[in-house]
Amino acid sequence: MNTKTIPIQNASSVLLKMEAAINAHDIDTFVNCFAPDFVGEQPVYPERNLLRI
Repeated sequence: MNTKTIPIQNASSVLLKMEAAINAHDIDTFVNCFAPDFVGEQPVYPERNLLRI
């Protein structure tokens, strides 16, 4: 998996974009906030992992 570090200002702008997409019920914009190879891990509930968005 390829990881990348970004400045906190960029992270904040991504979070604001995600929030706006959620509030607008805009799934396409929300999904585009993630890298194509995103894998979400939830160790408390491993059966709920987000393998691909």
